[in-house]
Amino acid sequence: MKRHFKYIVFALAMALCPAGAGYANEPAKAPESKPEELKPCDKRVTLTPYNYWYDEVYFGFSEVEEKNGLRTGRIHNLQHDCFKIKVKDLKAAEKKYSMSRTHSYKAALHELLRYKSISITIGKEDPQKVFRQVKHVTGLDFKAKKDIQKWWYENRDYLMWSPEKNLLQVDDQAKAAKNPVSKVYSEIHAHRYWHSLLMGRIKNEKRHQGVVKADMWTYHGYRGVKLTVKELEDSGAKEQGYLMAAGEIIRYMNEDSDRDYDRYVAQLQQWTGLPYDDVKKWLRWWKKYRKRLALSAQGDRLIPID
Repeated sequence: MKRHFKYIVFALAMALCPAGAGYANEPAKAPESKPEELKPCDKRVTLTPYNYWYDEVYFGFSEVEEKNGLRTGRIHNLQHDCFKIKVKDLKAAEKKYSMSRTHSYKAALHELLRYKSISITIGKEDPQKVFRQVKHVTGLDFKAKKDIQKWWYENRDYLMWSPEKNLLQVDDQAKAAKNPVSKVYSEIHAHRYWHSLLMGRIKNEKRHQGVVKADMWTYHGYRGVKLTVKELEDSGAKEQGYLMAAGEIIRYMNEDSDRDYDRYVAQLQQWTGLPYDDVKKWLRWWKKYRKRLALSAQGDRLIPID
């Protein structure tokens, strides 16, 4: 009976004591953190029309009000900045250049969707925010990142802002004709540009005000890319591009498949100035010198260095 009484007392003690009170090695439950209080909008950032439309999609707005021709609100960036912009400036920007809102929205979507994971800027604590922002500007309700990225790659060059529907929509006629209405140019590293250029994957290159724009072949077809002339002229990036291209050609030569070896030999001859016309000689050359190759002073050939 005494033993049963001890068990009863022990059970009652466990039931009445707070959870874990008798186990010092278990961590106590952390108190729930209260949501951070936002600072009052004593000061407001003045946005340009481009930045207004960009931030509307990339970050999102709240507390938006319009009074006496002035639109105000709060940006959902890391600082929760308050903003202001004159409504007449937004209307004037669209009237002056009808594609201004289209370009701003598409630039924001490009940044949101360029990563395989959720953009680090908007935070991992709210992974559904990307989908909400996309729905806000397109009306499309996506459930998976892979679906929205597939849609973006297929349609981004054919998206236009529709004032009637107040959404970005695909121009079906332009898409059917493969005639971009508003091309998106992604920034690219200079060494990748040189690599693609040497491999014949660049076309329609144009230079304007220190910026190079072109179409580059990817697995999704030709896509617009851009970089500065200064970045393109960097000798280190150019050398890396040459090495990447030569390495790719050697890899093709080494494969047991029906390749155009004559064309590959001609490319290596052009990039090195060497007269080798036999695949085996090129493979031996690459194995011997690949770690000691550098771009010549003229910047047009790969040469071995001591």
